[in-house]
Amino acid sequence: MKHLFIGILHREEEASLLAKYSKVSLQIAANNFQWNFIHGLESNLNQSIDKISTLSMGSFPKGSRKLFVKSKTNYTDKNSFFKYIGYVNFYLLKGFCRTILLFFTLNKWIKNNPNGSIHVYSLYTPYLWALYFTKLIRKRNKIKYCLIIPDLMGKYGMLNPFYTLSGAWRRIDSYFLYSLSKHADCYVYLTRHMAAPMNIDNKPFIVIEGLISGSKNNFVNDRLEVVQTEKKIVLYTGSLLNDFGIETLLKAFVKISNNNYEFWLCGPVNESKTVLEYSQLDQRIKYLGFLRKEEIVLIQQKATVLVNPRPNIGEYVKYSFPSKTMEYLLSAKPVIMFKLDGIPEEYYDYIYFFDKYDVDSMAHTITTVCEKSNDELLSFGNKAQKFINKYKNSQIQTEKVINMLNELIIKK
Repeated sequence: MKHLFIGILHREEEASLLAKYSKVSLQIAANNFQWNFIHGLESNLNQSIDKISTLSMGSFPKGSRKLFVKSKTNYTDKNSFFKYIGYVNFYLLKGFCRTILLFFTLNKWIKNNPNGSIHVYSLYTPYLWALYFTKLIRKRNKIKYCLIIPDLMGKYGMLNPFYTLSGAWRRIDSYFLYSLSKHADCYVYLTRHMAAPMNIDNKPFIVIEGLISGSKNNFVNDRLEVVQTEKKIVLYTGSLLNDFGIETLLKAFVKISNNNYEFWLCGPVNESKTVLEYSQLDQRIKYLGFLRKEEIVLIQQKATVLVNPRPNIGEYVKYSFPSKTMEYLLSAKPVIMFKLDGIPEEYYDYIYFFDKYDVDSMAHTITTVCEKSNDELLSFGNKAQKFINKYKNSQIQTEKVINMLNELIIKK
């Protein structure tokens, strides 16, 4: 049985192209999740799968310097391909182009691969419309359609104000998203709370909050060294937007008077304004720029603790699992964050938690953890890494998806 993955991901070869033409930040976490999912499937199936994507960049002219994006097909081997769907990069028109081109590509793939399985990443309207238009041919060819939902939209997600173009459109778009999503055969959610608002009756689902790849796992293990330093280094990597609690974390660090502490931050340059302002006020705060994942892994080994200040505030938190949680735990460094509603209880033994979303409380938690003995911190971090390696690797996680699809086949 052949498998097809449809997502919004890019290969390393296209990263420089996206950086050159797009004026918006690359979706690194989403890209990593999709590749880890693909690698997990291929490992379990012992074969390469077909992949369809589209290069994700902002719309021309404000979000991108490129108006026309061409389709492109690369053959992974004689039995599988990776295809980028082209489009006219103008607001709304790009989605229409993607729907039409994906529809024709899907029709051809389904005819060539009866009894196959299609995995679709995210509630993305153009993709869901294309799958909707192929529902008759999918049914005739006994195709199984699995929808992976990393985030909910509309009132369950983060929205711009309704009076903005993007805010108004997303509210309209969410109506179609939830209606179109009901045509999938099974689902993958990131948190158990997603099941209620999705309101899909009598269809199977599993929860995969995240997954790590074998290649990244080996990369970390090969370099897992205890970096001895007298400095207490607090590290944050990821988005630098204030929505995720960055300014509150900066204020909390400034409250720590010990000059032996340093706060390192890595993230997109176009989001770094607040960080740079604080770095001028406190020389212990250092902005390291936007780093590749290999560079981040090495930087993590120099840190004392890794922090995530995202507060447990807002309805959307229940439907979100921060991807950096797994990346942090994989580093074998102690992690400090808030007890978010979307984090399963099985993680609680491997994370230090902030008590309150308050600068004094956060400063106290950081110093309390950092002042623990090196042996205690090393033991705590290693325990967390072993948990992630054993239970959250891509092969274990995607095996759940394959089992769910196999059960569907047996029932029918």
